[in-house]
Amino acid sequence: MTFKSAAIKILEKSDSALSAKEITDQAIHEKLIETIGSTPEASMGAAIYTDIKNNKNSPFIKMAKGKFKLRSNKKDDNYSAEEIIESHNANIVEKLKKKLHEMDPFLFEQLIGDLLTAIGYEDVIVTKRSADGGIDVNAKLRAHGLTDVNTIVQVKRYKNNIQDKVVRELRGSAEVDQRGLIITTSDFTNPAKKEAQAPKKMPVSLVNGEKLLFLLLKYEIGINKEHKEVYSFDSEYFNSLELPENAISANQKSLSIWPLPGGIFNYYQALIEITEKMKIDKNKKNIIDWFKTHFENVESERTIQGYLNVVRTIGLSSHNGNEIILTTNGKEFINNPSKEYLFNLIQERIFGFTEIIDFLKEDNTPKKEEEVRDFLNSSFEINWKSPAQTNYRLLWLCNLGLIERNENGEYFLEKVDE
Repeated sequence: MTFKSAAIKILEKSDSALSAKEITDQAIHEKLIETIGSTPEASMGAAIYTDIKNNKNSPFIKMAKGKFKLRSNKKDDNYSAEEIIESHNANIVEKLKKKLHEMDPFLFEQLIGDLLTAIGYEDVIVTKRSADGGIDVNAKLRAHGLTDVNTIVQVKRYKNNIQDKVVRELRGSAEVDQRGLIITTSDFTNPAKKEAQAPKKMPVSLVNGEKLLFLLLKYEIGINKEHKEVYSFDSEYFNSLELPENAISANQKSLSIWPLPGGIFNYYQALIEITEKMKIDKNKKNIIDWFKTHFENVESERTIQGYLNVVRTIGLSSHNGNEIILTTNGKEFINNPSKEYLFNLIQERIFGFTEIIDFLKEDNTPKKEEEVRDFLNSSFEINWKSPAQTNYRLLWLCNLGLIERNENGEYFLEKVDE
């Protein structure tokens, strides 16, 4: 049978909705399908998801938490939402303010990118990890399809008010067709406000801490809004940016992956440089100091710890107190750097890589990032509200030469079988 036919057969006999893995396990047990792939559940999820998306008469219904059922099943399609713990709005806002100041700088910039996307900006790219000239985010605002407003964004998580020199510095980094936007958790001095509105200069919009909180609440970034306008803290959103190290999926793979410094298409090269450093110096403090001098704009030790966890999660290193030791896989990678070898390590340990490739392979059409995230959320038992984890995986696959991104921001397989 095809994966679709097998899924129908299994769901016809089920009294409840099933995940792609549960459907696949039963189909293999009943010998309805044969597969030599290492992740047949990814192929099953891709087949069902694509059918729902492209076939208006699809027999499948997408349920909560990566479950599927058949339309013909006479079951209640209404699943109750998770209980939301009610708190006073003022306390939630204070908790959100505190979280903004505690967040890793890189993740805070990602949050701003998510906010701009929710507002209506397109092609939002967080650029802080590369040589960006002081620009943290690039975005494009399309005005009713008539014109594109290219916007450069600087993010300032300060306690003190922003000075006018920050406005001038942002203008100095701008190109002819760009506009400026500065977002801060604090406020702006009067000279800064005056400079932003200076005539015959590039316009610079200002968003202070009060307006930032307003926008986060309005567009529900890091916040769940209930019908009675009572807010609850959205832990799942922040977890999808930086999941706990021990978070694993149903197939025992890590749900967390981060980028590496040096630019969004330089992860592979950065990994080589990092492991080479670990080869000659095991001292964790020395390695952290090396990050700060070797990679531009890398200053936060929390961010560096995130980068170190990438190497460990892939399986190239292990931490022993104040020492970072290369594993056997790490030594093999240094001696013979290979993108194929690296991908095999990654897909064995981290969820989502093989699944994305299977999804892109399903009908060989370019996919938007949000389509890929919707597929992963719908087909597997995850709930990523932020696009960050999906974005990191797509960029890693680009770095490994397995997929490409076109000028429309869509992703596709590098080689398509005829």
